[in-house]
Amino acid sequence: MRQRLLINHGLAATFEMVRLILGLIDPQGVALRQAGRLRRRIYINNGPNFAIHLDGWDKLKPYGLLIHGAVDGFTRRVLWLKCCDSNKQPMYISSFYLDYIREINGTPVRVYGDRSTENSIVRDVQMALRWTDADQ
Repeated sequence: MRQRLLINHGLAATFEMVRLILGLIDPQGVALRQAGRLRRRIYINNGPNFAIHLDGWDKLKPYGLLIHGAVDGFTRRVLWLKCCDSNKQPMYISSFYLDYIREINGTPVRVYGDRSTENSIVRDVQMALRWTDADQ
């Protein structure tokens, strides 16, 4: 809408101005569009090392650099950021996870990651280590 105003009419408008004017002109349309808006889920994290988030980054693959990292969900502290020659090997990713577990001398309650094959062993290790815990 902003670009159309600028190109067709030579008017520069801010996002906020367009939003307010659309609310006045077409309140039903705005309400319908807002009804379909993505609702974020409620994120509960009880403290440090409760939940960690894993992900890999393949953008530098043409240069032979593959990066994998993990972040603590509560503090947002980077737990590891490692560069390796293959981001798709489950053994590499699981070794990063096991090194982290040894470092903190414990196991996080939850581990979040995508459903890719490289996270499969991390999932299995997490399930094995948390098998006897009845907390969650």
